[in-house]
Amino acid sequence: MQSNDAQMTLAAALGVAGRQLVAFVGGGGKTTALQRLCAELAGPPGEALPATPGVIATTTSAMFERQLAAVGPLLLVDEDRGSPAIRASEALRGSPVVALAAARTEREKVKGLAPARVDDLWRAGVAGAIVVEADGSRGLSLKAFGETEPQLPAAATVVVIVAGLDVLDLPLDERHVHRAALLATKLGVREGEPVGARLLAAALTLQVARVRELAPGARVVVLLNKAGDDVVLRGAEQAAGLLTSAAEGTDSTTPDRIVAGDVREGAYRVLQDRQAASHEKAASAPIRGEPRVLGVVLAAGMATRMGGDKVLRPVGGRPMVERVVDAALASRLAGTVVVVGHRAGDVRAALQGRPVHVVDNPAFAHGLSTSVHAALCGIDPGYGAALFLLADQPFVTASLIDRLLDAYVSTGSPIVRPEVDGRPGNPVLFSARLFPDLLLETGDRGGRDVVRRHASEVCLVHTDDPRAGLDIDSPEDYERSREG
Repeated sequence: MQSNDAQMTLAAALGVAGRQLVAFVGGGGKTTALQRLCAELAGPPGEALPATPGVIATTTSAMFERQLAAVGPLLLVDEDRGSPAIRASEALRGSPVVALAAARTEREKVKGLAPARVDDLWRAGVAGAIVVEADGSRGLSLKAFGETEPQLPAAATVVVIVAGLDVLDLPLDERHVHRAALLATKLGVREGEPVGARLLAAALTLQVARVRELAPGARVVVLLNKAGDDVVLRGAEQAAGLLTSAAEGTDSTTPDRIVAGDVREGAYRVLQDRQAASHEKAASAPIRGEPRVLGVVLAAGMATRMGGDKVLRPVGGRPMVERVVDAALASRLAGTVVVVGHRAGDVRAALQGRPVHVVDNPAFAHGLSTSVHAALCGIDPGYGAALFLLADQPFVTASLIDRLLDAYVSTGSPIVRPEVDGRPGNPVLFSARLFPDLLLETGDRGGRDVVRRHASEVCLVHTDDPRAGLDIDSPEDYERSREG
């Protein structure tokens, strides 16, 4: 367990860095967490405003107006004239944080924006960060999601599931748990029994699974709030252990990070961090002073023209995906991630024993961009770039990868790719400064539009090996690869 750092901010505890769309869900302090995170991301009072406009705070549910307005000037976009993006951009010139809602409602509340409107704001690029409260909990510390909850923006990069530890040992009833009867039914327990660490972990497992389903590309963090003393902290540690073991290592129900703390006191402790554990080997660069580049092997596609088993078909006696991963591992890449989707279990089995981090992409049927999102949303902020390799290019070599890394270091170009037979090919390296652009891609384009927009900055590395650019898309391609 990572030791507590008295200077750790909430942003650091949650792993929020760079341009992010953060959604808070659950109960037990998510509004306070939203307010604190917005203040941290905006910077200390009196500091010059950042070059990238600051922070938009909003909700896709409903909030008390005073709570949302506490973060900054409140804009009611259904009542104000003009586009929400333009209005927010104008307001951010005078304030590092701006609050947005649709309109006022009864009982001193404001109506939230539709998730699609939040996505539009994100794509417009008017703010360095957007922080959203995406459900309600009636002020209680634990809840079950309703049928239409949470209301997550599709572009969310981080989803924080909050639960208050003050619910421990209290009865599972409507006084203490929002939708207690529904939660009891889902967990197969009696309504009214005490909420222990095991029940809390089981409830959170359901929430993680739901969030993964709705936002497959987002990094999921569980924040166990109100850990005010050692007894409660031990309960948090027990719940974290149970939450991890209950998930049985599956990506669909395992959070990427578990944090215990007290948001009001500003004290946090990271209990579990899958990303840090996966990249422990990559903590130092292979060559002193060389930028750390992550290898991302995209192996989630359905490959319908090849019968759905393309990346598992043998070339030279080994599955294609195995050959690509081995080339990445033999290179100077600082770490390797493999994104899986279609036939994920078979791909995992083919790579068993290799020091790679496997990321599940449940949305793989919606195109290559979803795999790019799945990889980037969990990336360690210590990486300066990512090299995207296709699992159906079995002739890529460690030597070619290292030449691309050399070109990145020597030229500083934000995009580096090979040139084969006079044509640009794969794999493609993107600098971290282009990650936000990649997160805006949709469908099956991957990073094609990003490359087009930055065409003047692309560095091409010539290779004389014609097979280096061969990607196998059809049975005819596969037969030619076997003949070669």
